[in-house]
Amino acid sequence: MTVDSDSSSSVKVNQFSLKLDAGSIYVQVTKFAGGACDHVWVGDDQGKIGDIALAFNDRTDPKKVTTTKVYGPVIDTAADDVTEGLAAKLSAKLGRPVYFSYGCGSADALFVGAVQKALFEKIKQNPELF
Repeated sequence: MTVDSDSSSSVKVNQFSLKLDAGSIYVQVTKFAGGACDHVWVGDDQGKIGDIALAFNDRTDPKKVTTTKVYGPVIDTAADDVTEGLAAKLSAKLGRPVYFSYGCGSADALFVGAVQKALFEKIKQNPELF
């Protein structure tokens, strides 16, 4: 589903679900005019935003991605690693800065790998959503 008020809207929101063996996860992509920096949220049916990471490519070396946590608890948790790790991979894949939020209840490596695989497949199939 895409939500925008009209064709001149400066913000577009795309929402969809991804099917995993463990169930469904939900994705919301908020695209801002000019494509400077978008927000991608991935989560479960609880709809929580635990933290937000910003990832962006280095201007001198596009393969180098820097991430930083911009919202959330200051303690290091497995979810922090997941959020920052997926933010970096997503920014590298899209080639632009991305705010990323991970709101799934599991930080298990197999589950996170399945989330990443499904998300990247969606990007490949429907790049206009991102």
